[in-house]
Amino acid sequence: MEVQALCFDPSFGLNVREEGARQMNDDADGEVRELIVAAIKGSRKQLGHGCRKEIADRMSARLGRTITASMLNSFTRQDGRGQRIPAVLVRSFCEATGNEELAIHMLPEHLREILAVGQHIADGSLDKFGQLISTSQMGRRRK
Repeated sequence: MEVQALCFDPSFGLNVREEGARQMNDDADGEVRELIVAAIKGSRKQLGHGCRKEIADRMSARLGRTITASMLNSFTRQDGRGQRIPAVLVRSFCEATGNEELAIHMLPEHLREILAVGQHIADGSLDKFGQLISTSQMGRRRK
């Protein structure tokens, strides 16, 4: 009988099987890095080429601690030597870039669905969603 080693993964806070865990971490890290890069690129239109320094300065002002452009660079490195963005920095990063996608990505799926409904309500595009709910509720009443 083959025994599989278990390892503690501090990024998820639970025990996971070693095989497959590395791939899952790489995928999750890659998604987060892509969201950070996209937010920074989106900020260039407003902030110009020195946007990483400006984002870092804005984050520093909000947090009351020093955040540097080098730290942002480290969060976006894909060579395995980069660092993960700490959760405590996500809100200030989103505020500094004007892009909320990273914060939304961090939410559990059911909260993202609730947020999507709220966005449809705010957009006034809830008609189709309301029709689906009405149809669904009518089907339940017949039973």
